[in-house]
Amino acid sequence: MVPVAYQSPAPYREEAIAVPIARGRLSGTLTLPAGPGPFRVALVVAGSGPTDRNGNSALGVTVGTYEKLAHALAEENVATYGTTNAESGRARRANRRKICGSTTS
Repeated sequence: MVPVAYQSPAPYREEAIAVPIARGRLSGTLTLPAGPGPFRVALVVAGSGPTDRNGNSALGVTVGTYEKLAHALAEENVATYGTTNAESGRARRANRRKICGSTTS
Protein backbone atom coordinates (compact mmCIF):
# COMPACT_ATOMS: atom_id res chain seq x y z
CA MET A 1 0.00 0.00 0.00
CA VAL A 2 1.34 3.42 -1.01
CA PRO A 3 0.50 6.31 1.33
CA VAL A 4 -1.37 9.18 -0.31
CA ALA A 5 -0.37 12.69 0.70
CA TYR A 6 -3.19 14.91 1.88
CA GLN A 7 -3.83 17.86 -0.42
CA SER A 8 -5.45 20.88 1.17
CA PRO A 9 -8.15 22.75 -0.73
CA ALA A 10 -6.94 25.38 -3.18
CA PRO A 11 -6.31 28.76 -1.49
CA TYR A 12 -8.28 30.47 -4.26
CA ARG A 13 -11.44 30.22 -6.35
CA GLU A 14 -11.88 30.89 -10.07
CA GLU A 15 -14.76 32.19 -12.18
CA ALA A 16 -14.97 32.59 -15.95
CA ILE A 17 -16.47 36.02 -16.60
CA ALA A 18 -16.95 38.37 -19.53
CA VAL A 19 -16.69 42.12 -19.00
CA PRO A 20 -18.68 44.34 -21.42
CA ILE A 21 -16.47 46.64 -23.51
CA ALA A 22 -17.19 49.09 -26.33
CA ARG A 23 -16.98 46.45 -29.07
CA GLY A 24 -18.29 43.32 -27.38
CA ARG A 25 -16.91 41.56 -24.30
CA LEU A 26 -13.56 40.82 -22.75
CA SER A 27 -13.54 37.18 -21.67
CA GLY A 28 -11.29 36.02 -18.89
CA THR A 29 -10.83 34.25 -15.59
CA LEU A 30 -11.23 35.98 -12.23
CA THR A 31 -9.04 34.29 -9.62
CA LEU A 32 -9.90 35.27 -6.05
CA PRO A 33 -7.99 34.44 -2.88
CA ALA A 34 -9.80 32.40 -0.25
CA GLY A 35 -11.61 34.56 2.27
CA PRO A 36 -14.02 37.47 2.22
CA GLY A 37 -11.80 40.26 0.79
CA PRO A 38 -11.51 43.04 -0.17
CA PHE A 39 -8.49 42.19 -2.33
CA ARG A 40 -6.01 44.07 -4.43
CA VAL A 41 -6.37 43.02 -8.08
CA ALA A 42 -3.92 42.60 -10.96
CA LEU A 43 -4.97 42.53 -14.62
CA VAL A 44 -3.06 39.88 -16.56
CA VAL A 45 -3.18 40.58 -20.30
CA ALA A 46 -2.20 37.80 -22.70
CA GLY A 47 0.80 38.54 -24.91
CA SER A 48 0.84 38.93 -28.67
CA GLY A 49 -0.23 36.14 -30.95
CA PRO A 50 -2.67 33.33 -30.19
CA THR A 51 -2.16 33.30 -26.41
CA ASP A 52 -4.96 32.23 -24.08
CA ARG A 53 -5.77 33.55 -20.60
CA ASN A 54 -3.54 30.87 -19.01
CA GLY A 55 -0.46 31.82 -21.04
CA ASN A 56 -0.68 28.89 -23.45
CA SER A 57 -0.37 29.25 -27.22
CA ALA A 58 -1.49 27.34 -30.27
CA LEU A 59 2.15 27.66 -31.34
CA GLY A 60 3.18 25.02 -28.79
CA VAL A 61 3.63 26.88 -25.51
CA THR A 62 1.66 24.92 -22.90
CA VAL A 63 3.23 25.78 -19.56
CA GLY A 64 0.32 27.82 -18.15
CA THR A 65 2.51 30.72 -17.04
CA TYR A 66 -0.34 33.19 -16.42
CA GLU A 67 -2.41 30.58 -14.60
CA LYS A 68 0.53 29.79 -12.31
CA LEU A 69 1.05 33.51 -11.73
CA ALA A 70 -2.64 33.97 -10.79
CA HIS A 71 -2.49 31.08 -8.33
CA ALA A 72 0.74 32.36 -6.73
CA LEU A 73 -0.73 35.87 -6.39
CA ALA A 74 -3.92 34.44 -4.84
CA GLU A 75 -1.78 32.78 -2.19
CA GLU A 76 -0.48 36.30 -1.41
CA ASN A 77 -4.03 37.70 -1.16
CA VAL A 78 -4.05 39.34 -4.61
CA ALA A 79 -6.92 38.70 -7.02
CA THR A 80 -6.26 38.55 -10.77
CA TYR A 81 -8.33 38.91 -13.92
CA GLY A 82 -6.63 37.10 -16.80
CA THR A 83 -7.94 37.92 -20.25
CA THR A 84 -7.98 35.88 -23.41
CA ASN A 85 -6.11 37.42 -26.31
CA ALA A 86 -8.44 38.50 -29.13
CA GLU A 87 -6.52 36.18 -31.45
CA SER A 88 -6.99 33.09 -29.28
CA GLY A 89 -9.63 30.52 -28.50
CA ARG A 90 -13.22 30.17 -29.62
CA ALA A 91 -13.77 33.91 -30.04
CA ARG A 92 -10.97 34.40 -32.58
CA ARG A 93 -13.08 34.95 -35.73
CA ALA A 94 -15.73 37.03 -33.97
CA ASN A 95 -13.11 39.22 -32.29
CA ARG A 96 -11.19 39.73 -35.50
CA ARG A 97 -14.39 40.79 -37.26
CA LYS A 98 -15.20 43.30 -34.48
CA ILE A 99 -11.69 44.71 -34.28
CA CYS A 100 -10.54 44.60 -37.90
CA GLY A 101 -13.72 44.26 -39.95
CA SER A 102 -12.33 41.06 -41.52
CA THR A 103 -12.22 37.34 -40.81
CA THR A 104 -9.38 36.47 -43.17
CA SER A 105 -5.98 35.48 -41.86
